[in-house]
Amino acid sequence: MTGGTTVWDLLSQATRELLEPFSRQDVIRWFAEHHPDVPGNTASTMLNHSTAESPAASKGSTFAGRTPLVSRVGRGLYTQFRALLTHPWVISGRGGWGGGRRG
Repeated sequence: MTGGTTVWDLLSQATRELLEPFSRQDVIRWFAEHHPDVPGNTASTMLNHSTAESPAASKGSTFAGRTPLVSRVGRGLYTQFRALLTHPWVISGRGGWGGGRRG
Protein backbone atom coordinates (compact mmCIF):
# COMPACT_ATOMS: atom_id res chain seq x y z
CA MET A 1 0.00 0.00 0.00
CA THR A 2 1.12 3.52 -0.63
CA GLY A 3 1.20 6.15 2.13
CA GLY A 4 -2.22 7.77 1.63
CA THR A 5 -4.12 4.74 0.35
CA THR A 6 -6.42 2.99 2.80
CA VAL A 7 -7.79 -0.54 2.71
CA TRP A 8 -11.21 1.06 2.10
CA ASP A 9 -9.77 2.77 -1.02
CA LEU A 10 -8.30 -0.51 -2.21
CA LEU A 11 -11.60 -2.33 -1.64
CA SER A 12 -13.34 0.35 -3.66
CA GLN A 13 -10.89 -0.32 -6.48
CA ALA A 14 -11.44 -4.07 -6.19
CA THR A 15 -15.23 -3.68 -6.44
CA ARG A 16 -14.77 -1.77 -9.70
CA GLU A 17 -12.40 -4.37 -11.16
CA LEU A 18 -14.04 -7.66 -10.15
CA LEU A 19 -16.68 -9.27 -12.34
CA GLU A 20 -20.10 -9.17 -10.73
CA PRO A 21 -21.39 -10.84 -8.77
CA PHE A 22 -18.23 -11.54 -6.81
CA SER A 23 -17.66 -13.50 -3.64
CA ARG A 24 -15.73 -12.79 -0.45
CA GLN A 25 -13.10 -15.22 -1.70
CA ASP A 26 -12.80 -13.19 -4.94
CA VAL A 27 -12.10 -10.07 -2.86
CA ILE A 28 -9.51 -11.87 -0.73
CA ARG A 29 -7.88 -13.27 -3.87
CA TRP A 30 -7.81 -9.77 -5.45
CA PHE A 31 -6.01 -8.40 -2.40
CA ALA A 32 -3.54 -11.33 -2.41
CA GLU A 33 -2.71 -10.66 -6.07
CA HIS A 34 -2.62 -6.85 -6.01
CA HIS A 35 -1.75 -5.99 -2.39
CA PRO A 36 -0.22 -9.01 -0.64
CA ASP A 37 0.67 -6.79 2.32
CA VAL A 38 -3.05 -6.63 3.25
CA PRO A 39 -4.04 -9.78 5.18
CA GLY A 40 -7.05 -11.71 3.94
CA ASN A 41 -8.86 -11.30 7.26
CA THR A 42 -8.48 -7.51 6.97
CA ALA A 43 -9.99 -7.55 3.48
CA SER A 44 -12.82 -9.77 4.71
CA THR A 45 -13.57 -7.52 7.69
CA MET A 46 -13.54 -4.43 5.48
CA LEU A 47 -16.00 -6.14 3.12
CA ASN A 48 -18.34 -6.65 6.10
CA HIS A 49 -18.08 -2.99 7.07
CA SER A 50 -18.67 -1.81 3.51
CA THR A 51 -21.84 -3.82 2.85
CA ALA A 52 -25.05 -1.79 2.56
CA GLU A 53 -27.14 -4.44 4.29
CA SER A 54 -24.93 -4.67 7.39
CA PRO A 55 -26.39 -3.01 10.49
CA ALA A 56 -24.68 0.24 11.51
CA ALA A 57 -23.84 -1.22 14.92
CA SER A 58 -21.68 -3.89 13.29
CA LYS A 59 -19.72 -1.24 11.36
CA GLY A 60 -18.45 0.65 14.38
CA SER A 61 -18.15 4.41 14.55
CA THR A 62 -15.42 4.58 11.92
CA PHE A 63 -17.49 3.14 9.07
CA ALA A 64 -21.13 3.71 10.08
CA GLY A 65 -21.41 7.07 8.31
CA ARG A 66 -19.72 6.04 5.06
CA THR A 67 -21.53 5.27 1.85
CA PRO A 68 -21.33 1.51 1.34
CA LEU A 69 -19.09 0.03 -1.33
CA VAL A 70 -21.05 -3.18 -1.97
CA SER A 71 -24.55 -4.64 -1.86
CA ARG A 72 -25.26 -8.23 -0.94
CA VAL A 73 -27.24 -9.79 -3.79
CA GLY A 74 -27.27 -13.40 -2.67
CA ARG A 75 -25.73 -15.74 -0.17
CA GLY A 76 -22.07 -14.81 -0.24
CA LEU A 77 -22.43 -12.73 -3.42
CA TYR A 78 -21.86 -9.01 -3.81
CA THR A 79 -22.04 -6.26 -6.42
CA GLN A 80 -20.72 -2.74 -6.43
CA PHE A 81 -23.08 -0.46 -4.46
CA ARG A 82 -25.47 1.59 -6.59
CA ALA A 83 -27.47 3.81 -4.23
CA LEU A 84 -29.96 5.21 -6.71
CA LEU A 85 -30.98 1.77 -7.95
CA THR A 86 -31.03 -0.22 -4.74
CA HIS A 87 -31.26 2.26 -1.86
CA PRO A 88 -33.02 5.47 -3.05
CA TRP A 89 -33.53 6.78 0.50
CA VAL A 90 -29.79 7.47 0.68
CA ILE A 91 -29.96 9.88 -2.25
CA SER A 92 -32.96 11.68 -0.77
CA GLY A 93 -31.09 12.21 2.49
CA ARG A 94 -33.80 10.55 4.55
CA GLY A 95 -32.90 7.89 7.06
CA GLY A 96 -29.18 7.66 6.52
CA TRP A 97 -27.22 4.52 7.16
CA GLY A 98 -28.22 2.50 10.16
CA GLY A 99 -31.07 4.81 11.14
CA GLY A 100 -33.69 2.25 10.28
CA ARG A 101 -35.92 4.74 8.43
CA ARG A 102 -36.47 4.23 4.74
CA GLY A 103 -38.92 6.89 3.86
